[in-house]
Amino acid sequence: MASFEELLAAVDAAAQRAGCRLPIVIDGLNEAETPTLWPPLVRSLQVTLKQYPSVLVVCTVREAFLDETIPTEVTDILELDGFDEDLDESITRYFAHYKIEPGGADLPRELLSHPLTLKIYCATANRDRKQPVSAAGLPSSLTGIFREYLTSAAHRVYELTPSIHPNDVNQALDALGNALWEDRARDLPDTQAKQLCQDTHRRWQESLLAALENEGVLLRHPDGAGGATWSFVHDLMAGHVIATSLVHAHGRGIARLLGEDTTTARFNDTPDERHPLAADIFQALASAMPRAGATQLWQAVAEPLRLRALLHAARLEAAHLDSITVEALASHSDELRGRDDLLQRLHSTRAAPGHPLNAHFLDRILRDRPVADRDLRWSEWQRANSRLLLADATALATRWREHPHRAESDRLRARWLMWTLTSTHRDLRDAATAALYWYGRHDIRGLFTLTLEAITVNDAYVGERMVAACYGAATAHQPHTPDLEAALPVYLTGLLNTFTGHQATHPTFHALTRYYVSSTFDLAHRYYPATVPAAAELPLAFTPAPAITPLPEGDPRREDVHSTMGMDFGNYTLGRLFQGRRNYDDSHPGHQEATALVLGVVHALGWRPDPFDEVERRITSATSRQSHTSSSRIDRYGKKYGWIGLHTMAGMLADRGQPPEELEVDIDPTFPQPPPPVPVPLDTWTPRTPEDDLEWLRHGIVNVPDDLLAPARLDADEGPWLLVHAEIDTEDITTGRDTFGLFNTVLVDQENLAQLLEELDALTHPGRDMIDLPAQYYLFAGEIPWHTRFAAPEPGLTTEDLYSDTLRHGRPELRFERLAHHFTWEPHRSSQNQATAYIPSGCSRRPSTCVLFQQASTSTSHPVHSPRGLS
Repeated sequence: MASFEELLAAVDAAAQRAGCRLPIVIDGLNEAETPTLWPPLVRSLQVTLKQYPSVLVVCTVREAFLDETIPTEVTDILELDGFDEDLDESITRYFAHYKIEPGGADLPRELLSHPLTLKIYCATANRDRKQPVSAAGLPSSLTGIFREYLTSAAHRVYELTPSIHPNDVNQALDALGNALWEDRARDLPDTQAKQLCQDTHRRWQESLLAALENEGVLLRHPDGAGGATWSFVHDLMAGHVIATSLVHAHGRGIARLLGEDTTTARFNDTPDERHPLAADIFQALASAMPRAGATQLWQAVAEPLRLRALLHAARLEAAHLDSITVEALASHSDELRGRDDLLQRLHSTRAAPGHPLNAHFLDRILRDRPVADRDLRWSEWQRANSRLLLADATALATRWREHPHRAESDRLRARWLMWTLTSTHRDLRDAATAALYWYGRHDIRGLFTLTLEAITVNDAYVGERMVAACYGAATAHQPHTPDLEAALPVYLTGLLNTFTGHQATHPTFHALTRYYVSSTFDLAHRYYPATVPAAAELPLAFTPAPAITPLPEGDPRREDVHSTMGMDFGNYTLGRLFQGRRNYDDSHPGHQEATALVLGVVHALGWRPDPFDEVERRITSATSRQSHTSSSRIDRYGKKYGWIGLHTMAGMLADRGQPPEELEVDIDPTFPQPPPPVPVPLDTWTPRTPEDDLEWLRHGIVNVPDDLLAPARLDADEGPWLLVHAEIDTEDITTGRDTFGLFNTVLVDQENLAQLLEELDALTHPGRDMIDLPAQYYLFAGEIPWHTRFAAPEPGLTTEDLYSDTLRHGRPELRFERLAHHFTWEPHRSSQNQATAYIPSGCSRRPSTCVLFQQASTSTSHPVHSPRGLS
């Protein structure tokens, strides 16, 4: 075609005929001879595309070239995060192919998420794949990987061509690197490449160029004039070779070269002056220089390049990071932000034991920040990278649930997740809480220790969820385990010192935090009484927190923050703190006080229109576009601070003897899990006779097998067992007929049995609420059966009254006792809590299903998951 627009017109016409939208892909903008020429072309393309609505143009570019090739007007940018949530499976498959045994090696997982890096890493470890090798001792940085890869290639060349020594290969690589630097080129003509590799008198089969091509180091390209050019297989590898050649040529004096204006221009000037591989060379120099004993790159380059070089220094292996560089990174952490962010690097090193930039470094740069300042830097970065972080937290929860061993790297990951709890991305925060819970299930002491640090952080979002995870993990140790018994004394003493007594170090009004703490003491008192400190008087008396300045009507500061309280939150949510208040009653004295206090908390935590208005506008805009996805579960920061204020007010009301009726909970921190399928085989119950559907509806008989109602055993557990509750919905595929059944078992006095059966037989349509089971909302699964909130009767009634009932339409004297209790949770509150369950009224185990068996002679329960046909 004569022009690109002709291509657009042709594709648009084809798309319209097909009734779809067709893409045109322009791959690798960064591979152009001058990538910086792309922005005006892309701008022009944006205008032209408006005439062709059925065409979608997709451009791909390496992240390092994004700012140089894509104009700022382009906002639809999708970042590909490599293997992302499939990383574990990808590593497993690559390692299996290359016969690499991971053993206990702490792999550079974040580095291996890039498909190309993973392939080079594996080829470096075991290219021949003849015998299995261990992953222990393999490099953990990109420079280390390339260095090992090229060293291995040099030795393989020598094995295949003894006339080419490994030193010959190294010298040729240096020569190629220097030539690419001096010529400001990404490839070299064939003649020049042969001279640099001393190949002018060698036969092709014995040449160094051919050997390096076979080893996957160099690529040969036709030059369009009957000749060829040579380049390295990957730009990152080319940058590594050029940087290494410069260090070899200049040694420790390389700082003088880097300080020259001409060198600065090659990294930071116009496209005519800049090296086409500038980004790759610059990145590689940051690693190659300290490896060679030279000064750090960021200390050698001129000011325009210094911050960029400092950011690259963050990618160094621990052995090459000096204390001055670490201090500089901490001091400039706010400046090292954007598309290439220091926090992204800290995510990569977070779990590296002994690394100066692991999770302890993150802790250091976040701990002393004001809440609002931390949220604008750290929580906003989390929001921008929520997909990656959510996948990471989910993978960690799975890993910690399935593997009990805990290493130092796991403790570091847990510390990182602790800081993730500042996020207003609810699914991310909930996933982090779940991961911490599973971490603590097999290292309860480690979770307790981390939590005693977390409750000193000035963001209540952190401390509240950490004590929640601890409480959840502790409830999994009913009735008694040595690990929890050993860990509780120090933890309980720490909680006492933090929240109670005249010397309380960090007292709080926060009602949820107080609940988790006091319930932890209740659990310990019930199952581990020897671990409760003598100074603890139950119920706990919490020390009041420092006074909060409310913002009543007329306070000028109220105008700054009044927009943070939406109508639903201010009227309904805040209004629930006060019994008897009618909706929209703004004259209620308690509600007026609560509103002033919540706004005072929002102001005290640092919310101001500038800069939060713009940040929250972006959050609102993003969530409105994604209202039907998990990405929409993101709160504004003003709402986060409002929630902290609400829980603060709830705690203050409790201190006055006016606690709210219900806890405002948003997650079950005991994380009930689905149990195994029911071990009762079920055939299709739907009868196929009579053949007439109407006759079948009127007179069809469904036979319920005794093995379901009273099985002799369930798995390896001897019975007899009795079905307490089940809901059945089974379909016959052949006839399309569906059978629904609801089973509830009740206890009836023998003298009333016959009359009760008569009443049941007389009902033409009993309805599913004929036997209405008591339900429990917002009780935590781990609080069953020991907590006072479980099966708590209404005031003036007893527990027996809770389970005693009569038929909805019948004689009131015919009473029966219900044996099941409905544990339920609103699934919209948290993506981590989707379980509902029916449990025996006297159950002593945690349930998680709607099919329940109970031993006929004891109170033992056997909750199981529905098989196919049961729901």
